[in-house]
Amino acid sequence: MRAARDEACAHAARDEACAHAARDEACGCVAPGTSCPALVNLASPRNLERDGLVTRTVHPTVPPKVEYALTPVARELHASLQQLTDWAERNRLCVAEARAAYDIEHDPEPADA
Repeated sequence: MRAARDEACAHAARDEACAHAARDEACGCVAPGTSCPALVNLASPRNLERDGLVTRTVHPTVPPKVEYALTPVARELHASLQQLTDWAERNRLCVAEARAAYDIEHDPEPADA
């Protein structure tokens, strides 16, 4: 049961990365033209396994069955990222207002035509 939940979390994370990639490109947070697959490849199951964030279990069945499970380190990371996400959502408007005020204050004077 836990493995299925963890696999669902991994898929959700990849789907969320795609959604965020489009948004981040639109706001300039990601280089224009960065593809969703390029970002998703950073979080491929093999890379996550290599980083110690998931364990991979191959079952000798036909067809082969592979299960992924989050490690304790990944669960800790998820909790930390969730806190960061919660903070960002709570403070989104405050940050936007601060940026707008800064841009108004620091906008260079228009050149005389």
